[in-house]
Amino acid sequence: MGNSIDPIEEYHKNIQEPWFRLMYDVAYRQLNISSNANPPLNILDFGSGFGVTANYYAQWHNVTAVEPNPQMSDKRFCDNKYTQVTGGIEILADYPAESFDVIICHNVLEYANNKEEIFGELARILKSGGIFSLLKHNKYGKIMHSAVFEANPKKAIDLFSDNDFDLSPTFGDRKLYTLREVSAWTKKYNLTIDKILGLRTFFCLIQDNSVKYNSEWYQKMIELEIKAGEIDEYINIAFLHHLIIQK
Repeated sequence: MGNSIDPIEEYHKNIQEPWFRLMYDVAYRQLNISSNANPPLNILDFGSGFGVTANYYAQWHNVTAVEPNPQMSDKRFCDNKYTQVTGGIEILADYPAESFDVIICHNVLEYANNKEEIFGELARILKSGGIFSLLKHNKYGKIMHSAVFEANPKKAIDLFSDNDFDLSPTFGDRKLYTLREVSAWTKKYNLTIDKILGLRTFFCLIQDNSVKYNSEWYQKMIELEIKAGEIDEYINIAFLHHLIIQK
């Protein structure tokens, strides 16, 4: 009987591949945080995973990364110095109101049952004038991905249901949430949605990963994703929605 592959180990390996890195590189471009801020910004990366984003912004800013899974935080990327905290929403209570200039929450709330509670706490500790970068799964983009990339029409059909449940082989059940819900939360907590952008519109549909190692292809795909991510028709079918929210 063969040895089973640890899904966390597999994810750690894959996250360094170009088809994973491209998502981060597009998100950084869309968020467009200055590297020249003086003084450096205080940034919170909530649900930081392996610390890819925290490590990136720690080149220029003061970053705190919060991750509930110790197996992931133990394997984090830390070429640049940042503060790593192991925990979840309970950690946020330790921070006073308006502690951070930028809050990043990427692909996190899908795995939480208390989505609005987390959102409210993040809003509380965001400074007035600050930016909240929220990356979320888009139901219709996931339907496209399931039907085309995974060649799984049954899964695509199931995603049309009202349950909106999906299973991650690494992290378990995901419960999607809608832009309408985010809009209601922003109003409740005195935030404003500045932009809704699309991400992973094209590159996640390409099955041939070998092309993704080509540097020219990589740069052109970033350019294409940036352009498509600002056009409504493509935003509607992007795998991810990137919301830039202001306080």
